[in-house]
Amino acid sequence: MNRVRHFFLHNTELLLYIVCWLFHASAALTANHYGYKPLSAYNISVSFVYATFVLLFANISTRNIFFTFFYFEMLVYSIVLTISTGTDFGASIVSVSVVPLLFLATINQQHRKRYFISRIFCASAVTLFILWWAYARTGMLSLDFVTALTIHRHFYITHFIQVLTIMVIFLFYYSILTENAVLRSRRKADNQLGTLSHMATHDQLTGLMNRRKFATFLHRAQDTYEKAGADFTFTIFDIDGFKQINDTYGHDVGDFVLKNMTAFVSQQLPATVQLARWGGEEFVLLFPESQAAVRSQLESIRKNVATHVFRWQYTDITITLTFGVCSLSEARDTEKMIVTADNRLMYGKKHGKNQIVDTTARGEDAQ
Repeated sequence: MNRVRHFFLHNTELLLYIVCWLFHASAALTANHYGYKPLSAYNISVSFVYATFVLLFANISTRNIFFTFFYFEMLVYSIVLTISTGTDFGASIVSVSVVPLLFLATINQQHRKRYFISRIFCASAVTLFILWWAYARTGMLSLDFVTALTIHRHFYITHFIQVLTIMVIFLFYYSILTENAVLRSRRKADNQLGTLSHMATHDQLTGLMNRRKFATFLHRAQDTYEKAGADFTFTIFDIDGFKQINDTYGHDVGDFVLKNMTAFVSQQLPATVQLARWGGEEFVLLFPESQAAVRSQLESIRKNVATHVFRWQYTDITITLTFGVCSLSEARDTEKMIVTADNRLMYGKKHGKNQIVDTTARGEDAQ
C-alpha cells in the first residue's frame, strides 16, 4: 500500500490520466446506451487521447501540458454534454470545479495574472452558457428538465454521480499534493531560516558563536547579576605568536590551528560555559561563577594546550595561550568587565605570555 501511495504521489499525472480515461470510457458506454451518439463519440475520442497519455507516460517530458489539455477538455465536455442532453447532467459541477483545480494544480508554477484571468473567464463563460442552455431558454426548460428526470432518469443520476466522483477525486488529490507542497516549502523555508540564522550568529571557520551572539549572554549575565547577585567571569584569550604561524606555514595551517584549538578547548569546558570567537585569534569565555573558581579551570586548559601537539600533515605544531580575566562583581558592568579583561590580556602578552592574568596576578598597568 505504501509503495502504491509513494508511486502516485511522485507520478501524479499518471493517476490523473487513468482516472480521466476510465471516466470517458464509462461515459461513452453510458451515453451510447441512452442514445446520445454525439456525446458517446466525443467520449470515445477523448478516452483514446487519455489512453495514449497513459501508454506514453514514461516518455512524456512536458507533463505540465496535461493540465491545460484537461482544463479545456472538461470545459468542452461540459458544453457537448449540455447541448447533447438538452439540460444540466452535472456539467455545471465540472465548469465550477475547474476553477479551484486551476489554483491547486499551479501552486508551484509561475504564471502571470493574464493566465489565471483568461482561464477563469473561460470557466465562467461555460458555466453561464450551461445555466442559460439548461434553465433559461424560452420554452425549453420544462421539456428538457422533465425529460432528464423522467425518461432519462437513470442516465441523469448515473452521469451526475460520475461527474461528481471525478471532480471530488481531482479536488481531493490536488489538495493533498498542495498540502504536501506547502509543507515542503515551509520545511525548506525553516531550514533556510535556520541556516541563515546560524550563519549570522556563528563563526564560519570554527563553528563557535560570534561576537554578536555572545553579546546576548553578556546581557543575560548583567540582568542576572543585578537581580540575583550571581557572579560571572569573563575571559579573553588568544594564541601567542599566531602571526608567526601564518607567516611560517601559511594561512591554511593558521586556520587549521584555530579550528582544532577551539575544538580542543571546547572539550574541556562544562556545558554551562559559553565560548565564542571574538575576532582574529582572540576568543572569549563566560563562566557562571566567581573569578576564584575559574582560575583552576583556566590553568588546566592552559597547560593542556601547551603540551598538546597539533599535527598538520607531517608538521607538528605547538602553541600557548594567554588569558585576561575579570569578574562581573569586580567590574560591576559588562563593558568595564570586557575592557579590564582585555587590558589584562595585553599585560600578559607583554610580560611573558602563556599565562593567566587576573586579580591575583595582573601587574600595575593591567588595570
